[in-house]
Amino acid sequence: MTQELKEEILRYYLLTSELASELLNWIEQHSPQEVSQHFSQPLSKMIVNTPNTLLWVLHYPPLTGNEEQGAIRAAAHEDINLLTILPAANKPGLQVQ
Repeated sequence: MTQELKEEILRYYLLTSELASELLNWIEQHSPQEVSQHFSQPLSKMIVNTPNTLLWVLHYPPLTGNEEQGAIRAAAHEDINLLTILPAANKPGLQVQ
């Protein structure tokens, strides 16, 4: 791995960690009491000084039309993460419930 790639990965990690922290703070501030009383810890503390964050980027390329009949990329599922951020789609395919 080149030093340039290492630096770029670290920059991405720091930026996404900042975004996660901002979103967790927002959720904590705006969660109804009947929801927030069940938090095991303040959401704003979840990622402070911890290497145990789970940040990943998934890319599902569009189907080409040459796939086998009935082919799917990912069957219906639920995410295990507390937060899932989805960019606005510009192609059909991903369905969110």
